[in-house]
Amino acid sequence: MVTKSNHLYFSLPAPRTFPIPVGAGQLVILPDSASVSYSDYCAVAVDAAKARFTRPTVDGQGFEFANPGARVRFSTNADYLNITLNYTNLVTRLDTYNAGGLVLADGVPVATFTRAQGLAGQIDFGVTLGASTQRTIEIVMPYSASVDFVSALAGATFTAQAAPARPATRYVAMGDSITHGFNASAIDASWPYKLAVAKGWQLINHGYGGRQAMAVDGTTLASLSPTVATYLIGYNNFASQDTLASFKATFKSFVNNFRAVNTTAKLYCITPTWSPNTFGALTLEMYRQQIRDGLTELGNALNVLVEGLPLATNSTASFPDNVHPNDAGAAEMATALAGVVLV
Repeated sequence: MVTKSNHLYFSLPAPRTFPIPVGAGQLVILPDSASVSYSDYCAVAVDAAKARFTRPTVDGQGFEFANPGARVRFSTNADYLNITLNYTNLVTRLDTYNAGGLVLADGVPVATFTRAQGLAGQIDFGVTLGASTQRTIEIVMPYSASVDFVSALAGATFTAQAAPARPATRYVAMGDSITHGFNASAIDASWPYKLAVAKGWQLINHGYGGRQAMAVDGTTLASLSPTVATYLIGYNNFASQDTLASFKATFKSFVNNFRAVNTTAKLYCITPTWSPNTFGALTLEMYRQQIRDGLTELGNALNVLVEGLPLATNSTASFPDNVHPNDAGAAEMATALAGVVLV
């Protein structure tokens, strides 16, 4: 038996004692169980011991092992569960660490989970669900930590079956740390997650902290088969003071690489959001203008310009570090984008 290194307990009314011992009439759900499905991810490798999510871009920070909002899903009539997860510490950029995930029952949060920075290993936590009735359970992964699904166990009369399918619309959010989720308190406070929930879409979050405009990312975006996509880029090019001509050319190559594969999905290109920072002679507004000009030159109505400045309050009330939206700013962005980003 695996020795658990940490225990977190969450409960609703009529709490139980966790972890639940395996006994008669109980069922262990393993990652490769027929009742388990996975959604809202870039890639997942599954065997009897674990399900591990990955993303296609390897950038030297370990962010390829963080899949913000990826879901482990099954349906059960259990009244309580014990869930085992494993924190891998494969995300190596620790200044961005955020391990906050959640468990949903029929779309409603019923538990949260996290682990302190630097602590690898398994955690167990209990979720009391109340009366025994069939529910869709979803374990939602954090935005900046690598977490494996290990098992789920119930201590009551229990059945498990496949959960209903997720929505067919695949929303892929691509960009830098502003899309990745930095500064949000947890995955469900990030603007891509909030936008996807508001629209009733799957979310595939491919935002990467520190990312600049890269032509190859257009091909990567297409490989994720979006029904609709957003691309918010430019701040890190501004911070590096890249030449404007180079930035525009790379941005256009990104779009062209995407369109070489996907000719039908709308791509919403968001200009950089508010920041008062300065790094040299080139201003952030100049990079916004390159995106505007690039889209005009491309001349495809499916490539839609979205101005970033109006999406949230232009102050530290919404961007406390002068770059990344906090929970309030992310909520503003999600609300504004919900009226703009359409299939």
